[in-house]
Amino acid sequence: METPSTAPTIYDITTSAALAEVAASWRRVPALALDTEFVRERTFFAQLGLIQVADDKACYLIDPIAIADLTPLGEILSDPGIVKVAHSVSEDLEVLYHCFGAFPEPLFDTQVAAALAGHDASMGYRRLVQDLFSVELAKEHTRTNWLRRPLSPEQKLYAARDVEHLLPAYGILRAELETTERVDWVFEESHRLADAQRILPDPEGVYRRISGIGKLDRRRLATVQRLAAWRETRARERDLPRNFVLRESSLLAIAKKLPTSREDLVDIPDLVPRQADRLADRILGTVGEVRRLDASELPPPLPTLPRDERTKKTLATLVELVRKRAEELEIPPTALASRRELREFLLSATEDRVSPPPPPFDGWRWDIIGRDLLAAI
Repeated sequence: METPSTAPTIYDITTSAALAEVAASWRRVPALALDTEFVRERTFFAQLGLIQVADDKACYLIDPIAIADLTPLGEILSDPGIVKVAHSVSEDLEVLYHCFGAFPEPLFDTQVAAALAGHDASMGYRRLVQDLFSVELAKEHTRTNWLRRPLSPEQKLYAARDVEHLLPAYGILRAELETTERVDWVFEESHRLADAQRILPDPEGVYRRISGIGKLDRRRLATVQRLAAWRETRARERDLPRNFVLRESSLLAIAKKLPTSREDLVDIPDLVPRQADRLADRILGTVGEVRRLDASELPPPLPTLPRDERTKKTLATLVELVRKRAEELEIPPTALASRRELREFLLSATEDRVSPPPPPFDGWRWDIIGRDLLAAI
């Protein structure tokens, strides 16, 4: 596809026959652009409204509401001979995984590629298109209801624009990365995002994602663990956002207070009386179970870094190592490692868990920066 300058050619794919026909034509192409439109305001699982694909000739708007069987597209997405090109693909992967039960492979994320080619980190799609092609994309329709039919001509053009520029961007970025031998880095980073545990984690482990639990004792941590696991399971079963089942602020407050009666639930933040009455048996039953647990049955304390001067200096050393190496590579420091990732790496080193290296230092980063970080620690 040449550098876009005019309105793209758009095909509406609304029948199984049309999808099968166009999918057959894609089996001969080296790369396809990919994007999705979805709604997830009141559901746990995002509701897929549209799948956009572009080849070197046109943009195709695939209607998953009108087409019951998307198998031909699923086969294309899993075809190892076709590179799937997308931008900031994390949320799209979640939607596609729920739809097809698998991830698109191989995957080339142009946001990752832009950072590793020396552009700004976490560059948005509109900014990338502006920088590469001097094209200003419209902002409207970013919050439209993609489940409603019919889609307007303006909505269709907006959706097509989201994939129209991806293949040309792929060509430019891949050429830049080939000169520095970093193309494999992009595929590795893009593949890292295709992680089912990231999308549907084990309910028993989701408590670790809740902020503010670092200072809880083990019994209160067990309360968070059990309530979070119950909330996760219930949210999936009823297809509701987690906070519709029980808000995180309420969950954390329950763990801190360990209520023993319905009256104790009155002061729990964000727990309205009607909800408190409905969930009282679940909450009080969970707290009662946790109170009866033997110490050996409680989850281990969360690992934390010491808050001392030595740790502070070591972390500063790691940050500086990353900054200097990124400067040498002419890429943003966060493309190598964020401060959070450095803290986790330092924590792994203090617990002797660096063999094998923990993600994201287990791939290309190990040779580029990982060994030096470990030596500094």
